[in-house]
Amino acid sequence: ISGTFTRSTGVPLKNATIIITINGVNYRTKTDENGNYALNYTVTKVGVNNITATFAGNSVYNSVNMSKTFTVNKKDTIVTLDDIPNTEISNTITLTGTFTRSTGVPLKNATIIVTINDVNYTTKTDADGVYALNYMANNVGTNNVTATFNGNSVYNNATVSKTFTVTN
Repeated sequence: ISGTFTRSTGVPLKNATIIITINGVNYRTKTDENGNYALNYTVTKVGVNNITATFAGNSVYNSVNMSKTFTVNKKDTIVTLDDIPNTEISNTITLTGTFTRSTGVPLKNATIIVTINDVNYTTKTDADGVYALNYMANNVGTNNVTATFNGNSVYNNATVSKTFTVTN
């Protein structure tokens, strides 16, 4: 977060204390010789964020502040489900896939709900964003599989569906 503090004539005010308030929390910084100030800030809130830069005033200059808002969106995600081979009844198959940010960065320790023929099973991703679920095929015919991440305070939900066939 950065800005410039100047007199109304455009002359920079150096070494002035600027209080930056982000969502009610105050941070202190100073202007440099050109009136510039900066604050490194890691965003922790999804949604609308409020920010105010304030100079409290002194014996020479009046107080002044400027407020802005910025919006932080949840990060998009992708759940994949690897191709599922057709199988015979009572065989155990392993359903696998990945969970990543839309940029391809794997997301570890995330809960993935795998739904097979309307029955939910829960699994977690490993350090590489990979999940796996062993399933004994018990329904002859077409089987429907959906893998879902339900979203959280940081990441959007994602889902993918596939089918496989079980024969006698």
